[in-house]
Amino acid sequence: MAGSLLELLVHANTPLKPPGAHHRGRAHLDDRVAVEVIEPGDLDGWDSPDEKPSRAFGDRWLDEGRTAVLMVPAATARPYGRNILLNPAHPDYNRIRVDPPVPVEWDPRLFR
Repeated sequence: MAGSLLELLVHANTPLKPPGAHHRGRAHLDDRVAVEVIEPGDLDGWDSPDEKPSRAFGDRWLDEGRTAVLMVPAATARPYGRNILLNPAHPDYNRIRVDPPVPVEWDPRLFR
């Protein structure tokens, strides 16, 4: 989750204040849910500043409906960080249980 929060900060472009209200929820996967995992070496330019290769890959994954879950490297939390994307249109999505969302509590030290 920390990687996804860093991604929000990167794209929010608000260095002096929190980027608005956000919520998080923990997902629990049924053992039968397939997860597609992408490693940094699997996609040329995955960490490109313009994000075109990674966005194109994600769009293709979503359009093709390959899996309900895609795990990708988090550029903001290298080398171990991951972001997890869920496809609610996939037939296996109903095998994923997401806890009720809770507010993200931004650490004020990030916005001095």
